[in-house]
Amino acid sequence: MPTEPSIASDEEFIQTVLKQVEEQLRRSLSEGKPQTLDEIEKEVGEIGAEITRALQAEKLRKRGNGYCGSFRGCSCGGSARFRGFFTRQVTTLHGRSGITRAYYYCPVCKAGLHPLDSDLGVADEGHSLGVRSLLARLSCYLPYRVAAKEAELLRNIELSHSTVQRVSLQAGEQLIRDWKQSQSDLWAERLPDPERRVFQLHLTSDGVMVNVGKEWREAKLGIAYERGACGGVERIGYYSTLANSSEFGKYWRTLGYKMGAGKCRQLAVVADGAEWIWMEVGKYFPTSIQILDYYHAVEHLWVLAHSYFGEGSKEAADWMERQKSLLLKDKIAEVIAEIGAWTFSSESKSAINQRELAYFRKHEHRMQYKTFRDKGLHIGSGVAEAGCKATVQARMKGTGMRWEHRGAEAMLKLRAAWCSEQNTDFADIIRRADNSA
Repeated sequence: MPTEPSIASDEEFIQTVLKQVEEQLRRSLSEGKPQTLDEIEKEVGEIGAEITRALQAEKLRKRGNGYCGSFRGCSCGGSARFRGFFTRQVTTLHGRSGITRAYYYCPVCKAGLHPLDSDLGVADEGHSLGVRSLLARLSCYLPYRVAAKEAELLRNIELSHSTVQRVSLQAGEQLIRDWKQSQSDLWAERLPDPERRVFQLHLTSDGVMVNVGKEWREAKLGIAYERGACGGVERIGYYSTLANSSEFGKYWRTLGYKMGAGKCRQLAVVADGAEWIWMEVGKYFPTSIQILDYYHAVEHLWVLAHSYFGEGSKEAADWMERQKSLLLKDKIAEVIAEIGAWTFSSESKSAINQRELAYFRKHEHRMQYKTFRDKGLHIGSGVAEAGCKATVQARMKGTGMRWEHRGAEAMLKLRAAWCSEQNTDFADIIRRADNSA
């Protein structure tokens, strides 16, 4: 009858490992000519890697094979019977090792069991938590094939790009579940209050087109950030999704709450003129200070200047300088009054004037730029545009990239997490994903 192999005592284990280390050192240390720093570095690295692999193999051997008698209970309530020992390769950050495990079979649910796999926390494909955490992190900023190659170069572990893709999907979908739970908790008033009180918080949003499912889809990006003492960004959080604007708005609200909107003395939203953004602001941030991006306002003024004075004319440039000055002095009413007094002989130019006039009237309360500046608020949505490039485009719009919806949504969550906080604990994400499976 098979039995669990005898486990060496701690002292026996130490002596075994020390003996292997000594053998590795005697075999590997070079003698003869003096070495350069590069040669020393390379040799020490190789020796260290061999010693680490030897230590790992001994530790795994000491762990046993998981045999626990002829029968063991199954999660279905049945009794699983021992069928033999099987060897598999496991991959850790220190290389590959073979482990021999007891195998049990349950005739009730027809499931096979390897108790040692569960005890060790080995994934179905035999990759350690550390390996999968590394792959999830690398996949955040590298294409899957490149990430697999980098893992090989960094840790000398050979993995397929499909493995990287599966791990990335697993981590991203756990983050999707996390966001759903946070949103649910917020609506049920169970989400904990932010730990710190924020004096001033900016919210902004934008969208970028991504090729998903053989068509171009808008990836919406929500951002919450604090302005630093020198005017830059001090602390930032992202949320991104392919969902429609009404669904996005709910999670944007959740992001804002997590970043301190609930304990904020001054909350401001700065964005361009996209109607869907201001609709969500009205629903979820109705008391916020609303700011139309100054540079978008200027773009609309240029449309009017070119239409009225002629494109490239000195009159258009001079007029623009005056209007920009008025905007920055809270004199948007004067700008609107002048535009409203214009008359056109051309029907098409008159239509342009009416369209732009309606735009400025609609957003007049969002163009009090001097007032906003005096409060220390940003009047431009450059953070949103930069966020779209850094969070979405940098990873998802490479040459020839095509995404399926499931993978794109997962990657958007990974990118948002990684860009929000680059010391993201991917091990915790993967661990929780395993428990959710």
